[in-house]
Amino acid sequence: MSTPIYLLGKTPLVILGLESVLNDTSYNFKKSFLLGKDEFCPNCSSAFLLFVQLNEEKSKRFTCLKRIIKNYPLARLIVLHDTTDVKHIKACFRLGVSAYLLSSICAADVRKAIQAVSDGQTYLDPILSQYWASQTMGLGNDNLSLTRREKEVLNLIVEEYTTKEIAKQLYISPCTAETHRMNIIHKMGVRNTAGVVREAVRMGW
Repeated sequence: MSTPIYLLGKTPLVILGLESVLNDTSYNFKKSFLLGKDEFCPNCSSAFLLFVQLNEEKSKRFTCLKRIIKNYPLARLIVLHDTTDVKHIKACFRLGVSAYLLSSICAADVRKAIQAVSDGQTYLDPILSQYWASQTMGLGNDNLSLTRREKEVLNLIVEEYTTKEIAKQLYISPCTAETHRMNIIHKMGVRNTAGVVREAVRMGW
Protein backbone atom coordinates (compact mmCIF):
# COMPACT_ATOMS: atom_id res chain seq x y z
CA MET A 1 0.00 0.00 0.00
CA SER A 2 1.64 3.25 -1.14
CA THR A 3 -0.70 5.70 0.63
CA PRO A 4 1.18 7.28 3.57
CA ILE A 5 -0.31 6.65 7.01
CA TYR A 6 0.11 8.92 10.04
CA LEU A 7 -1.10 8.58 13.61
CA LEU A 8 -2.22 11.35 15.97
CA GLY A 9 -2.99 9.94 19.41
CA LYS A 10 -3.38 11.04 23.01
CA THR A 11 -2.65 7.73 24.76
CA PRO A 12 0.84 6.21 24.36
CA LEU A 13 -0.54 2.69 24.85
CA VAL A 14 -3.03 3.12 22.01
CA ILE A 15 -0.28 4.59 19.82
CA LEU A 16 1.98 1.60 20.49
CA GLY A 17 -0.85 -0.81 19.72
CA LEU A 18 -1.62 0.84 16.39
CA GLU A 19 2.05 1.12 15.51
CA SER A 20 2.39 -2.65 15.95
CA VAL A 21 -0.25 -3.06 13.24
CA LEU A 22 0.91 -0.24 10.97
CA ASN A 23 4.59 -1.25 11.03
CA ASP A 24 3.70 -4.20 8.83
CA THR A 25 5.66 -3.98 5.57
CA SER A 26 2.41 -3.90 3.58
CA TYR A 27 1.68 -0.41 4.96
CA ASN A 28 3.43 2.87 4.26
CA PHE A 29 3.44 4.01 7.89
CA LYS A 30 5.28 7.31 8.33
CA LYS A 31 5.08 8.76 11.83
CA SER A 32 3.18 9.06 15.11
CA PHE A 33 2.33 12.32 16.87
CA LEU A 34 1.27 12.62 20.52
CA LEU A 35 -1.70 14.95 20.90
CA GLY A 36 -0.80 17.96 23.02
CA LYS A 37 2.92 17.11 22.99
CA ASP A 38 4.01 17.06 19.35
CA GLU A 39 3.25 19.50 16.57
CA PHE A 40 1.25 17.67 13.93
CA CYS A 41 3.14 18.29 10.69
CA PRO A 42 2.87 15.42 8.22
CA ASN A 43 5.45 15.68 5.45
CA CYS A 44 2.93 15.00 2.73
CA SER A 45 1.35 17.13 0.00
CA SER A 46 -0.87 14.39 -1.42
CA ALA A 47 -3.59 12.12 -0.02
CA PHE A 48 -2.79 10.26 3.20
CA LEU A 49 -4.55 8.23 5.89
CA LEU A 50 -4.64 9.67 9.40
CA PHE A 51 -5.65 7.87 12.59
CA VAL A 52 -6.94 10.43 15.10
CA GLN A 53 -7.61 9.54 18.74
CA LEU A 54 -10.12 12.15 19.88
CA ASN A 55 -9.80 14.13 23.09
CA GLU A 56 -12.16 13.21 25.94
CA GLU A 57 -13.29 16.83 26.38
CA LYS A 58 -16.38 17.33 24.20
CA SER A 59 -15.52 20.94 23.42
CA LYS A 60 -12.17 19.90 21.92
CA ARG A 61 -13.23 16.87 19.88
CA PHE A 62 -14.69 18.58 16.83
CA THR A 63 -12.30 21.53 17.06
CA CYS A 64 -9.42 19.15 16.42
CA LEU A 65 -11.19 17.41 13.54
CA LYS A 66 -12.24 20.65 11.87
CA ARG A 67 -8.71 22.04 12.06
CA ILE A 68 -7.21 18.91 10.48
CA ILE A 69 -9.83 18.79 7.73
CA LYS A 70 -9.30 22.47 6.95
CA ASN A 71 -5.50 22.25 6.90
CA TYR A 72 -5.29 18.88 5.15
CA PRO A 73 -8.28 18.52 2.80
CA LEU A 74 -6.75 15.44 1.14
CA ALA A 75 -6.44 13.53 4.41
CA ARG A 76 -8.73 10.55 4.99
CA LEU A 77 -9.50 10.45 8.69
CA ILE A 78 -9.95 7.33 10.81
CA VAL A 79 -11.27 8.37 14.22
CA LEU A 80 -10.72 6.47 17.47
CA HIS A 81 -12.98 7.22 20.40
CA ASP A 82 -15.02 5.26 22.94
CA THR A 83 -18.41 6.94 22.81
CA THR A 84 -21.33 5.00 21.30
CA ASP A 85 -23.46 8.12 21.00
CA VAL A 86 -25.16 8.02 17.60
CA LYS A 87 -25.35 11.81 17.23
CA HIS A 88 -21.64 12.19 17.94
CA ILE A 89 -20.63 9.51 15.46
CA LYS A 90 -22.93 10.82 12.73
CA ALA A 91 -21.52 14.30 13.29
CA CYS A 92 -18.01 12.91 12.73
CA PHE A 93 -19.02 11.38 9.41
CA ARG A 94 -20.78 14.60 8.36
CA LEU A 95 -17.55 16.49 8.95
CA GLY A 96 -15.83 14.19 6.49
CA VAL A 97 -14.42 11.39 8.66
CA SER A 98 -13.95 8.14 6.72
CA ALA A 99 -14.01 5.63 9.59
CA TYR A 100 -15.00 5.51 13.26
CA LEU A 101 -13.40 2.94 15.58
CA LEU A 102 -13.55 2.20 19.29
CA SER A 103 -10.17 2.25 21.03
CA SER A 104 -10.64 -1.43 21.91
CA ILE A 105 -10.83 -2.50 18.25
CA CYS A 106 -8.83 -5.60 17.31
CA ALA A 107 -5.94 -5.63 14.81
CA ALA A 108 -7.94 -7.51 12.17
CA ASP A 109 -10.64 -4.83 12.15
CA VAL A 110 -8.03 -2.07 12.01
CA ARG A 111 -6.74 -3.67 8.81
CA LYS A 112 -10.29 -3.87 7.42
CA ALA A 113 -10.80 -0.18 8.19
CA ILE A 114 -7.58 0.77 6.42
CA GLN A 115 -8.56 -1.25 3.35
CA ALA A 116 -12.06 0.23 3.24
CA VAL A 117 -10.83 3.82 3.58
CA SER A 118 -8.09 3.22 1.00
CA ASP A 119 -10.80 2.01 -1.39
CA GLY A 120 -12.78 5.22 -0.88
CA GLN A 121 -15.37 3.64 1.42
CA THR A 122 -16.48 4.43 4.96
CA TYR A 123 -16.06 2.03 7.87
CA LEU A 124 -17.77 1.66 11.26
CA ASP A 125 -16.42 -0.46 14.11
CA PRO A 126 -18.27 -3.83 14.02
CA ILE A 127 -19.02 -3.58 17.75
CA LEU A 128 -20.93 -0.35 17.10
CA SER A 129 -22.80 -1.98 14.24
CA GLN A 130 -23.84 -4.82 16.56
CA TYR A 131 -24.78 -2.37 19.29
CA TRP A 132 -27.00 -0.28 17.04
CA ALA A 133 -28.58 -3.41 15.57
CA SER A 134 -29.38 -4.72 19.07
CA GLN A 135 -30.95 -1.38 20.01
CA THR A 136 -33.01 -1.34 16.82
CA MET A 137 -34.27 -4.87 17.48
CA GLY A 138 -35.07 -4.04 21.10
CA LEU A 139 -32.31 -6.20 22.56
CA GLY A 140 -30.53 -4.98 25.66
CA ASN A 141 -28.63 -6.10 28.71
CA ASP A 142 -31.59 -7.58 30.63
CA ASN A 143 -30.33 -11.15 30.11
CA LEU A 144 -27.05 -10.47 31.91
CA SER A 145 -27.53 -11.48 35.53
CA LEU A 146 -25.54 -8.95 37.53
CA THR A 147 -26.12 -7.73 41.06
CA ARG A 148 -26.82 -4.06 41.67
CA ARG A 149 -23.25 -3.52 42.84
CA GLU A 150 -21.81 -5.41 39.86
CA LYS A 151 -23.81 -3.16 37.54
CA GLU A 152 -22.34 -0.11 39.28
CA VAL A 153 -18.84 -1.54 38.89
CA LEU A 154 -19.50 -2.41 35.24
CA ASN A 155 -20.60 1.15 34.47
CA LEU A 156 -17.38 2.48 35.99
CA ILE A 157 -15.26 -0.06 34.09
CA VAL A 158 -16.85 1.10 30.83
CA GLU A 159 -16.01 4.68 31.84
CA GLU A 160 -12.34 3.58 32.18
CA TYR A 161 -12.07 3.74 35.98
CA THR A 162 -9.26 1.65 37.51
CA THR A 163 -9.95 -0.83 40.31
CA LYS A 164 -8.63 1.63 42.90
CA GLU A 165 -10.76 4.43 41.46
CA ILE A 166 -13.83 2.19 41.47
CA ALA A 167 -13.21 1.33 45.13
CA LYS A 168 -12.93 5.01 46.02
CA GLN A 169 -16.01 5.95 43.99
CA LEU A 170 -18.19 3.25 45.58
CA TYR A 171 -16.66 3.46 49.09
CA ILE A 172 -15.53 -0.16 49.05
CA SER A 173 -12.11 -1.77 49.43
CA PRO A 174 -9.89 -2.36 46.37
CA CYS A 175 -10.11 -6.10 47.15
CA THR A 176 -13.92 -6.00 47.00
CA ALA A 177 -13.83 -3.96 43.79
CA GLU A 178 -11.47 -6.52 42.24
CA THR A 179 -13.79 -9.36 43.32
CA HIS A 180 -16.72 -7.65 41.59
CA ARG A 181 -14.59 -7.13 38.48
CA MET A 182 -13.63 -10.81 38.36
CA ASN A 183 -17.27 -11.85 38.86
CA ILE A 184 -18.30 -9.64 35.93
CA ILE A 185 -15.57 -11.14 33.74
CA HIS A 186 -16.77 -14.66 34.64
CA LYS A 187 -20.45 -13.88 34.02
CA MET A 188 -19.71 -12.23 30.68
CA GLY A 189 -17.54 -15.12 29.57
CA VAL A 190 -14.58 -12.93 28.63
CA ARG A 191 -10.91 -13.01 29.66
CA ASN A 192 -10.09 -9.48 30.78
CA THR A 193 -11.32 -5.92 31.29
CA ALA A 194 -10.95 -5.09 27.59
CA GLY A 195 -13.31 -8.00 26.86
CA VAL A 196 -15.76 -6.64 29.44
CA VAL A 197 -15.83 -3.25 27.70
CA ARG A 198 -16.30 -4.76 24.24
CA GLU A 199 -19.10 -7.04 25.47
CA ALA A 200 -20.77 -4.21 27.39
CA VAL A 201 -20.78 -2.01 24.27
CA ARG A 202 -22.09 -4.88 22.17
CA MET A 203 -24.96 -5.39 24.62
CA GLY A 204 -25.79 -1.69 24.65
CA TRP A 205 -24.77 -1.14 28.26
